[in-house]
Amino acid sequence: MLNVIAGLQSGGAPAGISIDLLLVAGGGAAAGSENGSDTGTSGGGAGGYRALSGVSVTPSVTYTVTVGSGGTGGAANTDGTKGGNSSISGSGFTTLSATGGGYGKTPPNGSGGTIGGSGAGGGATPATYGAGNEGSYSPVEGYAGGNGATDAIIGNGGGGGGGAGAVGGNSAAATYQGGNGGIGSYTAISGGSTTGYGQLSGGNYYFSGGGGGSAGRSNGTYMGTGGTGGGGTAPGTSGTANTGGGGAGRPGGSGNTIQPGGSGGSGIVIMRFSGTYTASGTTGSPVRTTGGGYTYYAFTGTGSITI
Repeated sequence: MLNVIAGLQSGGAPAGISIDLLLVAGGGAAAGSENGSDTGTSGGGAGGYRALSGVSVTPSVTYTVTVGSGGTGGAANTDGTKGGNSSISGSGFTTLSATGGGYGKTPPNGSGGTIGGSGAGGGATPATYGAGNEGSYSPVEGYAGGNGATDAIIGNGGGGGGGAGAVGGNSAAATYQGGNGGIGSYTAISGGSTTGYGQLSGGNYYFSGGGGGSAGRSNGTYMGTGGTGGGGTAPGTSGTANTGGGGAGRPGGSGNTIQPGGSGGSGIVIMRFSGTYTASGTTGSPVRTTGGGYTYYAFTGTGSITI
């Protein structure tokens, strides 16, 4: 269990407080439908995910917490946008960040995915996918998107967006299947059922699941599913708020309704303190909960905390 070190260190400097942090960035968005084509768009990459233990913060210092917004789904023939970074910063403190998820692109911009905390899936012209771990962290904050696929007769499927726990799924040309979003990840730092944030699966609360890629045509059988951790399922579902999930792609085709791609889910920042703890002050209305010998401050929007 982490300890709060009371009193003053030698020389009169304030003693540090050791805390745990979960930083989840905003998920990336998918591109909108491609008009006049059987090309499905790829899933957006999940927001970067970082679970950090033993971070030292200083009493009487105010720390700014930034929560990344989800990217905005693209309109018809328009790229999505990248998710926003999440971070914590303060005087004398090295800023800690997680990187927003990569976004899906539509022709003529490559029909693929861009790099991010997790990368967006690939498309068909060419079938490029976005890499993950843009922040070059160890352990990695997320994985690459899956490959797109091309079939001249039955259409082109988009790859799934990468997640915090795995790469996005590949599209299958034989069925113009959209790739599934990569699974997210989970950690005790989030507080699980105590805080209630994340997508519950198998008794764990997941964050940063990739968005599902879309089949080339409007056939629900072949739509990519969202990765566990808030990823949107095709066609066009947005990532879940405060999970960092990626948005889902859309099918194209002149006979289909042209609709926007799924937007990314916003991120979250959770601070875990040992024992019963109350901050000196906060802004941005973080939610304070206690349980299991810890106190949690969960930021679902930008704000600050004075230790």
